[in-house]
Amino acid sequence: MKESNEMEKIDQKFKEIKGTVASLRLDSVASLGFGISRNKAADFIKAGRVSVNHEVTLSLTKKVNEGDTILIVGKGRVVLEKVGGTTKKGRTSLELKKYI
Repeated sequence: MKESNEMEKIDQKFKEIKGTVASLRLDSVASLGFGISRNKAADFIKAGRVSVNHEVTLSLTKKVNEGDTILIVGKGRVVLEKVGGTTKKGRTSLELKKYI
């Protein structure tokens, strides 16, 4: 029984990430979630290494929604937990969970 409980704890480890993005485009949200530049995120997307909700996408401008899972092969996965309000500068606040 201990093994299954330990496995559940391993699966539940994540890092919470809070930040703002200019828009809910895939490249922008992936950049925030993985701590990489938008250009680097765009390179991963164009190379076919990014999937949203288990579907590979090549579109940089794909809109992501609350609850979507973004996976970059070799980098991990993040879940868009919450889309918050808009800041004074017009940016959208987000809460992400990055699984580690």
